[in-house]
Amino acid sequence: MLRPIKQQDNKYNGSTPEQVYAPLNFEIEKEKKNMLRGTGYSIGYPKDWTVTPGDHQVTFMGAGGLYTFIAGANPNPGGSVDANTVASKAIAAAKATKKNPQTVPLPPTTTVGSDRWVQKSISWTETSGGQSTNIQVVIISDNHPAASATTQNFIIVYATEKSLFATANTSYFQPMLQSFKFT
Repeated sequence: MLRPIKQQDNKYNGSTPEQVYAPLNFEIEKEKKNMLRGTGYSIGYPKDWTVTPGDHQVTFMGAGGLYTFIAGANPNPGGSVDANTVASKAIAAAKATKKNPQTVPLPPTTTVGSDRWVQKSISWTETSGGQSTNIQVVIISDNHPAASATTQNFIIVYATEKSLFATANTSYFQPMLQSFKFT
């Protein structure tokens, strides 16, 4: 869990002091939130998005859940499990459980927080109330620091309806990724 340990106003681009969060009991100051500090990282997010912490991850949701962005970190001493394996297993799990899974082509890596991350993407069809919607998900993974006793595997997952993905990627997901910093 996370709790605020310092509260200051902040702009989404991180140009003013950030609101800092640390592990423990999570409390959200909605009028001041837009930067979150997790275990080993900080990330900016749109002010009107909701934040739901978990044990090793934080879920950000915008537009009532239409846009989802999950950031997580797990201990991985020495980088014993490589980032490609983590991302591939997440894709395989989606393929095994989702309807009509399709691999979406992407460059194999992307740079986030000055590190090169493995990236993979998949889409599938979800049906609710007789309506089918195609969902696109991108999964990126990195071990940081690369190989030490304190290495953590960082994984970020972001998703929305496939028809909205390009706009959401430009408007929300890429600015969040660009704000990501290892701490």
